Amino acid sequence: MKKITLTAFAFLTLSFLNAQALDPANRPKTALKLTKQTKVTMNQKITAEGQDMSTRMDNTTTGVYDVSAITPQGGSAEIKITAMKSSVESDAGEMSYDSQNPDEGNLQLGEGIKSAMKSPIKITLDANGFIATIKGSEKMESMLKSSGNSLTKGNPLDIFLKLDKAVKVNDTWKDISDSKEIKSTSNYTYKSFENGLATIEMITALTIDQDVEQMGNKVHTRLEGKMVSTLVVDVKTLIIKNKSTTTVMNGTADAQGQSIPISIFSTTTETVE
Repeated sequence: MKKITLTAFAFLTLSFLNAQALDPANRPKTALKLTKQTKVTMNQKITAEGQDMSTRMDNTTTGVYDVSAITPQGGSAEIKITAMKSSVESDAGEMSYDSQNPDEGNLQLGEGIKSAMKSPIKITLDANGFIATIKGSEKMESMLKSSGNSLTKGNPLDIFLKLDKAVKVNDTWKDISDSKEIKSTSNYTYKSFENGLATIEMITALTIDQDVEQMGNKVHTRLEGKMVSTLVVDVKTLIIKNKSTTTVMNGTADAQGQSIPISIFSTTTETVE
């Protein structure tokens, strides 16, 4: 009887530990339609000619992810922005735009939002559900990057936790991404498990070195900083149900022969349903 009881206890313990494990094999292969809402508040300060100029930007974006079933031949996904609200407050004044009230607000800001909403991003996926090709709105991809997300070939969609091996509570692991413009090193810690959800801490060292066009001028931006994120992940599907991020970046923006110091502090919250 004692042996049977101990065996049953060991079985229950193993089952509990397996229930907590995050396993890349758990990524769903069935069709999905999910809605993701992203809220970003960014405070930016630049120093030019001895004067500090501050800008606050608030953006709320709602996007729909329509993902096909994954077969041995692969699959597809489409990401479309369905609503966006943006406001900018600076020393020069205030402007705002809400896609749900298209006839109101700042027309210049509205044009950028309309452009991002016009064309969905279309993605093909391989047999593992990883991104094979990306085609669509460059403005929309830029918005994803600005909130700390990206769509990269060889990676899962950004609504899923990127994971190469199974992990359990208290495990740590690292992910390194090195592209032409953005380099990042992320250190993950599986902090806790409750009610089928895993809480994960992600600390990312980030370097951005890129050229952008602003109001017809080419601007070269170099920034370094850190992102601290808390992720709540559905263990059964690896869907990131909630993500909150604080980002601090410092660097320079070079334009028209001037190098301007720049600092950025932002907070981002994402929810997926």
